[in-house]
Amino acid sequence: DPLVRKAFSLAIDRNYIVEQVTQAGEIAADAWVPVSVVDAEGTSGDDFRTVGGSYWSVSKDDYEANCEEARKLLAEAGYENGVGFPETTYLYNTDDKHQAVAEALQSMWKNVLGVEVTLNNQDWNVFLETRTKGDYSICRNGWIADYNDPVSFLDMFMTDNGNNDAHYSNAEYDAIMTKVLSDSDAAGRMELMHQAEDLLVGEDQAIAPCIITLSLTWWRTMSTACTTPRWATSCSSTLPRVKFLSDWTKGRSRMAPPVLFCVL
Repeated sequence: DPLVRKAFSLAIDRNYIVEQVTQAGEIAADAWVPVSVVDAEGTSGDDFRTVGGSYWSVSKDDYEANCEEARKLLAEAGYENGVGFPETTYLYNTDDKHQAVAEALQSMWKNVLGVEVTLNNQDWNVFLETRTKGDYSICRNGWIADYNDPVSFLDMFMTDNGNNDAHYSNAEYDAIMTKVLSDSDAAGRMELMHQAEDLLVGEDQAIAPCIITLSLTWWRTMSTACTTPRWATSCSSTLPRVKFLSDWTKGRSRMAPPVLFCVL
């Protein structure tokens, strides 16, 4: 249910996570494709995120409003104050930092929505297998793109893509991305990819990007979202497995920022 997924996403205090939990210079994410990924005009123009805008506010002043909307959405879905909500588990791979983030999310979902979420950690290889099978209700994940183009963040959610561990499936999304992969016109491709992100994040609420990590020499985008394989519109992810070096300020990177997210 997109209402439930949006409620869980809005309940996440992304600023608290980057300032009090991870504390490594990250910034709160307000969309899926991260900052500095190019748009139609390349490195000489506005990036994809600037053109596409935000899907939710990450202003500290707006967090309480986000929480109020989250409670209304959950009530609209039939679970006012979390009453009657199904048993839900958050899956992550064993790591102290991942556990700290998991505990923060667990607390936010309880305090804001009244939903009890059980935490479950697994060793890396077991975790990968579980995630690939889609055997979870909420799972953490991350992504590092191979090059600086939003397609590196968006084609992974096509139904038959091998990286689609969220098992997200939307025929309209697939059709849009198929056009993207065959279109050589920069402006046309970017417009289509904005439409695809609108479906993935704006309408289906398939993922809830959380945080973006950056430094002077390399960017690492993290986010948190959650996926349920039983829902047709869902997805999952894991912490980036690869680091990349690039000078984004001079536009010389051949790789795009990595992303971490969890899916409902």
